[in-house]
Amino acid sequence: MTHTDDAERDRAAAELLEARRIRDAKILQATEEANLAFWRTVRSILDHGPLNQKQVAETLGYSRETIRLNMRDLAEADAGQDDQT
Repeated sequence: MTHTDDAERDRAAAELLEARRIRDAKILQATEEANLAFWRTVRSILDHGPLNQKQVAETLGYSRETIRLNMRDLAEADAGQDDQT
């Protein structure tokens, strides 16, 4: 094995790690966007009916506390977006 082979392996390994880092970042971003979209739908249903918080929690199998906390987090996320625009 030559020094060149080692350098090529190191470059290939670095390329793989960078590709994985980029993939993971894209997955995280897509997950965050999908989660926000989901909770915006929940908020819309809570705001405009026909279900109340208890019914939404029962339908989704979540606790009312989970619904409440996610509504708070969504409000904070939306406020942060408003600050950026």
